[in-house]
Amino acid sequence: MENIDDIDLPETETEKGGKNFWTNLFRTILGITISILLTFGTNALIQQRRKAQDRKMTALMVMSNIESFARTLETRSNRMAPTSPNALKN
Repeated sequence: MENIDDIDLPETETEKGGKNFWTNLFRTILGITISILLTFGTNALIQQRRKAQDRKMTALMVMSNIESFARTLETRSNRMAPTSPNALKN
C-alpha cells in the first residue's frame, strides 16, 4: 500500500494568488444564475401553455353543456307541443 505522501497530485493554480479564486467564484455564480433562469423560465413557459390548454378545454366543455341543454329543451318542447291542428283551437 502506498503512503499518502508518495501519491502525485496535480498542481493547482491557487498558488498564483487570489485571481483564480475570484475567477472561479464568478464562474460559479454565473452558472448558478443561468441555471436558475433556465429553470424558472422553462417552468413559466410550461405553466403558460397549460393555462392555455385548460382555457380551451373549459370553453369546449361549456359549449358542450350548452348544446346538451338546448337539445334537452328542444326534446321537451316537441313532447309538450300539440300534435293535431285542432288542439291549438281549444
